[in-house]
Amino acid sequence: MLSRLRFAPALLLLTTSLALAQTTLHVVPIPADALEMVTGRSKVVDDAQERATVFELLERARQNAMLQTGGSAPYTMKVSFEAAGDVQYTGSGTMQETWRSASNWRWTAQLGGYTQTRLLAEGRTHDLRSNDFVPMRVQMVRDALLWPMWFSPRALARVAPARLGDSEVLCGLFSRPSNDPALMSSEPGRRWVETEFCMEPRSSLLRVDSSAPGIYTLYDYSDAIAFHGHTIPRSVTVTEEGRTVLTIHVDSISAPTEQELALLKPSGQLQTAGSLPGLGGPYRIPQYAPAPQIAGQNSMVRPIIVHAIVGQDGRVLDAEALQHYDPGLTQAALDLVRRSTYPPQGGEFGFAQREYFINVKFLPPAASK
Repeated sequence: MLSRLRFAPALLLLTTSLALAQTTLHVVPIPADALEMVTGRSKVVDDAQERATVFELLERARQNAMLQTGGSAPYTMKVSFEAAGDVQYTGSGTMQETWRSASNWRWTAQLGGYTQTRLLAEGRTHDLRSNDFVPMRVQMVRDALLWPMWFSPRALARVAPARLGDSEVLCGLFSRPSNDPALMSSEPGRRWVETEFCMEPRSSLLRVDSSAPGIYTLYDYSDAIAFHGHTIPRSVTVTEEGRTVLTIHVDSISAPTEQELALLKPSGQLQTAGSLPGLGGPYRIPQYAPAPQIAGQNSMVRPIIVHAIVGQDGRVLDAEALQHYDPGLTQAALDLVRRSTYPPQGGEFGFAQREYFINVKFLPPAASK
């Protein structure tokens, strides 16, 4: 499985005029959060040399965080976690992965009543699952530990210094290359369309990963694990609006034992088990809607980001809202996303279950006519 943060084309626009209205209307600011690092001024990275320097710093943090690269050392990682929130599967969970190479690996997961084993061997995938789809929190654990910090070298990039506790961090804000740099930097703080990554320049360690405003993954390197040049955080916490929805503990990571390597060959039920949908995403997409009557006659665009997983048929399998500053808007955004169907986004392996961050932009009455 592989995951990339992609900025997909806009879909489900009410009319062309709605999209144009977004360029002239003001947008409510992102709600304050203790882990929203960029609240002041930032700098658009437009000079080629500065861009190379910034991207090199961020790339160091990304390479440290990524265990699954070509030629990387085989490992077995054992993880335990606690999941909470308004999603279908919560409670205590475990995950274990033995990785020999990109063409030979095995991972298992358990959360509540859900269990899964997935094996790739000799070019064939074998899956055993207790349910049709992978729970959102299980996918998030894999995102946090194996696929963090995806950004495009062509993206519009802004940087800003910040402080996380006693540490100085450098934060990168990324969005589509077509965005207007002047508009993006005209006011302090992060924009609704940006992803955010904050790393320590001295240690080259990723500290905060935020795929969308309202959700933040915090990496704690106290009692970190050293493994083949990687510094692995012992604990990872994911919060939404300050509420903890995932606490992840890396119990161990080490070279696979002979017994673990033996499990990389299909046996028992796995021998005849076929391939089930893998994981893809996360994607960032906008979706426009007129503000419901309960929102009042506000003259600003009021976004609510919905975090969702979408199945092979484009229908939403599970969803949660990342903002609750207006309960009526939050419910309207969830209702809209749950009854929508989303087109496939592709992917080199034909992913079927995709993770989305859907920026539902509620437009004021004057703009939606």
